[in-house]
Amino acid sequence: MWHAWLVRGSLLLAGLGTGLSLLLSAMYSSQCRKRRDHPKEFAAEVERVRTALQSQQDRWKKLSAAAAAAAAAAHSSHSNNSSMSIRISVVVPAYNERAKLLEALAVCEKMVSSVDDIEFIIVDPGSSDDTFDAVTEAMASKRFQLPIKLIRSASGRAAALNAGADAATGDILLFLHADTTLPASFDELIRDTVRAHDVVSGAFSFSIDRSSFSSAASTPRGLALLEWFTNRRARKLMLPYGDQAMFMSTTVFRAVGGFPAMPMMEDFELSRILRDHARALQRRVHIVSQPALCSGRRWQNNGVLWNTFLNHYFVFSYAILHKPADQIFQAYYGRPVAKS
Repeated sequence: MWHAWLVRGSLLLAGLGTGLSLLLSAMYSSQCRKRRDHPKEFAAEVERVRTALQSQQDRWKKLSAAAAAAAAAAHSSHSNNSSMSIRISVVVPAYNERAKLLEALAVCEKMVSSVDDIEFIIVDPGSSDDTFDAVTEAMASKRFQLPIKLIRSASGRAAALNAGADAATGDILLFLHADTTLPASFDELIRDTVRAHDVVSGAFSFSIDRSSFSSAASTPRGLALLEWFTNRRARKLMLPYGDQAMFMSTTVFRAVGGFPAMPMMEDFELSRILRDHARALQRRVHIVSQPALCSGRRWQNNGVLWNTFLNHYFVFSYAILHKPADQIFQAYYGRPVAKS
């Protein structure tokens, strides 16, 4: 009993500390500093995002009108299915993810509404296992109905994400971790979100996959409280992280310059950029109520308390203490950033 209360108390303190650090981060983000120190540059960036949002809305209208016309010509009763013309590109960075990747693709195939207007781009940034070969074999054997494109990139997750975006042909980009499971009909949820006039970008709610644990006894305590704090932060501060499957239109992604070229914290930095532009344009970052399930392996390996502390410490170090991302990478992985 005392152990359960210790976990809850520690998570509560960690959550309060994180809330304070993220509020400070909201005040002193890179975009806020740019707005203060380089107002003309920031105004130009905001205008690019405004133009991108208008461009995407114009495209949605054209696609909707074309789909409605085609449905009427075919005397279809499904004339409201205009979203099927909006193509989604799912970018999956896969570094040494052979064990999870094929399983993840199989789950995605079950969860997607239709494979007609979606593509999966698997990006291998230099795996030392046979991730690339395993996907190649699966594609050759036509194991999946999903349209899959497999490419290599320079080392690092940011490089892999940007390379996948460059290879994408979709109107919408979804950035998915190989160990994250998307909810049913995730493609329609994404289209509905991005079509909204007041949305700059979106992500799914955060939840930890309890099936990652071998038994109820092996499930770490405090996961529900951790999920609550994470979703509170994502919604109130409009700061989702990469394990929530961030998505946006391709035009918006290009307007903000993509993921910053960083060895770590690239998802946090892009999320801050999108949030700050949303605020400047009086729009929002939407968090879909249906959750993306994140693998519990980190919390099983490190424990809830230690993993939560590390996450908050690195965010604080980067956002408040302004430590370089390569130093945070070395502290997290215990090795320096590999030279490309």
